[in-house]
Amino acid sequence: MEWRRDGWRSRSLRPSLSHASLAMSFAGPCSAAWARASSCEYWSGRRATAFGRLGCSAVRRSAWAAETGRAARAGTPGKIMAPPQRSSIRMRFHRHMAEPIRVVMTGGGGFIGSYLLARLVGAGMDVTLVGPHTGKSRYTASLVEKGIVRFLRCDGSFTDEDLLPRILRSADALLLLGYVMPTSSSPAQRLLDELTCNVSPTLRLVRAALRSRPHVVFASSVSVYGVPPHSPVSEDDRPSPSTPYAIAKLVCEEAIQLLCGADAATASILRYSTVYGPGEVVPRAIPNFIRATLAGTPLIVNGDGQDEHDYVHVADVVDATMEALRRRAAGVFNVGTGIGTTTIDLAKLVLKLADTSTPILSAPAQPGAGRRLQIVCDTEAARTALGFVARRSLPEGISEEIGWFRSEQDQCARASSRVARHAPAVARAVA
Repeated sequence: MEWRRDGWRSRSLRPSLSHASLAMSFAGPCSAAWARASSCEYWSGRRATAFGRLGCSAVRRSAWAAETGRAARAGTPGKIMAPPQRSSIRMRFHRHMAEPIRVVMTGGGGFIGSYLLARLVGAGMDVTLVGPHTGKSRYTASLVEKGIVRFLRCDGSFTDEDLLPRILRSADALLLLGYVMPTSSSPAQRLLDELTCNVSPTLRLVRAALRSRPHVVFASSVSVYGVPPHSPVSEDDRPSPSTPYAIAKLVCEEAIQLLCGADAATASILRYSTVYGPGEVVPRAIPNFIRATLAGTPLIVNGDGQDEHDYVHVADVVDATMEALRRRAAGVFNVGTGIGTTTIDLAKLVLKLADTSTPILSAPAQPGAGRRLQIVCDTEAARTALGFVARRSLPEGISEEIGWFRSEQDQCARASSRVARHAPAVARAVA
């Protein structure tokens, strides 16, 4: 791929194959690949088009792309295989074959974004990441390095009024998962930082994209409900954000719906509940409890531990996001499990799954904590409009995350061992 001022020039097509076609064997005759590909559907732009014959090269590349995405559905995105080369056998493409969906995305290097990126690639979509960097995900960086995903480095404030319209003018979808964490401890300054670093850039990007009327998907949060008076909470309940983060999310929600409505575009506002899974490193309850458990230190629970949250696996969140994109579903949707778990029960579950007897200690409640927080999602709207039902249970998901943390520890231990083994030789060389 190469960037030109008049747009991206692509040298290959990557159609999306059905699950039935992913099991094809490329070692056999090309006619077998054609037969298996004949029942698949290819969705480009705003409609699905059935086609029969695929060139062998396109079939091979599509199945490879789907294999890349399958790693994210099973757990942490794994090792990336090099894409298969074009077949030396000459095959003619079906004349109705279309180009893949063009997706522009922010936040592709984050926790949720890296999983979603793997699924987009697996679906054969043409993905362009925009932002100041690719994030901390090694998986995302590898996709960019191998040329599987394009990355356009630009100012995170998205103030380049000449460049952005050219990138976005042919986009079929705009996925907004980017977020910049404010560093100030002052609530007033944090709110200003949220508006400057997150709200304004998001709205500039949406405004620039609306010329091509893409479907917009915005990653919001159930935190916009604040401390709801009842549980579960539905999309019809009035938001009452109580933190700068939640206020910024709600402002983006309202502004995106206003802009898209005025331009006859569609937008999916996805209010994620508490997302967890392998690869989560932020200091929240589940990763904090797992780290403490594996280190043999006490688990710290703030207050009485009776706050209740709806924990949803990152793979389920990606399922919902992909359905919102595929169906171009307009509206606001809670994305959760509909099942609440208290903090104290969560700590006990982590200890049980890790098979340890580390003690649980109680600490004073967080400053400013008022009445007990109980926020569980009513997911009926997502089930009806997106066909979404969370499939991963909490014990299953936490077991996966514990396994991931243990594998990371093993890698760090092996790296430390290699450093210690070579340290004397390095010291002698320096001396």
